[in-house]
Amino acid sequence: MGSKKKSKKKVIRYRRPFYFNIGLAIFLFLLIYLGIQVYQSHAGKDANVCEVAYGELMKDTTFNGIVWRDEEITTAATSGYVNYYLRDKKRTAVNDLVCTLDETGAMKDILDENQAVGISSLSDESLRELRAELYSFDGHFDLMSFSSIYEMKTDLDNTLLELINLNTMNELGSSVNTEGISYQKCYASSSGVIMYLTDGFEDLSEENVNAQTFDSSAYEKKMISAGSMVGQGSPIFKTVVSEDWAIFFPLSRDAQEEYGLKDDVVTVRFAKNGLTIKANYSTFYGNDGELYGRLDFNRYMIQFIGDRYLQFDIISSDISGLKIPVTAITEKELFAIPLSYLALGGNSSEEGFYLQTLVEGQARPSFKEAVVYWRDEEYCYVDTSSFAVGDYLVKPDSTETYLIRNKVSFPVVYNLNKGYAVFKMVEILAENEEYAIVSNNTAYGLNLHDRIAIDGDSVEDGEIFY
Repeated sequence: MGSKKKSKKKVIRYRRPFYFNIGLAIFLFLLIYLGIQVYQSHAGKDANVCEVAYGELMKDTTFNGIVWRDEEITTAATSGYVNYYLRDKKRTAVNDLVCTLDETGAMKDILDENQAVGISSLSDESLRELRAELYSFDGHFDLMSFSSIYEMKTDLDNTLLELINLNTMNELGSSVNTEGISYQKCYASSSGVIMYLTDGFEDLSEENVNAQTFDSSAYEKKMISAGSMVGQGSPIFKTVVSEDWAIFFPLSRDAQEEYGLKDDVVTVRFAKNGLTIKANYSTFYGNDGELYGRLDFNRYMIQFIGDRYLQFDIISSDISGLKIPVTAITEKELFAIPLSYLALGGNSSEEGFYLQTLVEGQARPSFKEAVVYWRDEEYCYVDTSSFAVGDYLVKPDSTETYLIRNKVSFPVVYNLNKGYAVFKMVEILAENEEYAIVSNNTAYGLNLHDRIAIDGDSVEDGEIFY
């Protein structure tokens, strides 16, 4: 029997060609991305951020001062009841009738009777004056300032009272003497603004200024009321005879360094009404030997005629730059290293230092790059992560060494542009309670539109944010 030969065939496994599955790749990329986002949402921290903007800040200093005016007091030549014919704070000319004094008070009764008659007793000229005031008010009335209506009512009442009293005096003429009423007319001896109060500072001058002058706690105004009894020699009115006025104020040591002793022109802003005007600045010594400041004005006297003490700011400069919240600024410690130890890398232009290290038991210098964030005439300052306290640096081309241990604090903010905190140096040009202006030319500093943490004290270097 013949045997059949078995044929043995070698089976070669077919290798499928590799095809790049783009759908799978996109799916994996999205999966990894989502994983990173989930991780950051748990590991990262939310932060209140703001965008750095360009802005301005006025540098000012607040003072409290006392007002000097050129004031003349008129006193009563005889005792009697005083009655006024001009309203308070009205401008008057020389020899205008201001008030009368009568011994019995009968003149007051006559004036009261005519005031009760009211407008019907006024002349045509007086009525025209009232209409002129109403037209003036109507032309300047602002719906956003409704309180001005009440101020106008008070002014009209005072004007009406003045016109009625003057009209009464003109009508009575000499008839009051025939009725047995003895009175004395008092006229303005100078032109100016009439006031019916005194406060004891009418004779204020540089020669009698001292620290006690600026204590307003015991300040008191004494009003002179119409119909009241005044004694001989008592004040009955005063006249502010000039538009020129001044403010005396104490100068702290810092203010003396800021403004000096030289005469100058400064910008003043009043806390009372926000008015900002120029003033002539000068200094003088009071009778206690202390240095005081003086601001002289030749306008707006009438706006402050009722004030003896004023709070104001002297605006020394208007500074512009990058405007950031004060809360964003925090402190960052940097190592202080003498400038003479700063070197350039052997094969590069990068700055760094020669760090002394041990090589086979021997101390040898090795170059280490380091970012210099700030420098002055003597030192340069690097991040504390670059070296450790106790490291020794070797001066280039010398055997001198420097022990790293000195730290100096600098103002910084934290930039969050990349999703993690990176400190940026800031050079503060000016600041107030809310904002600071920092230089936009600081090395390793801020740029316009950078995103920074509003609360700098709550942020750490390298902290992740989302």
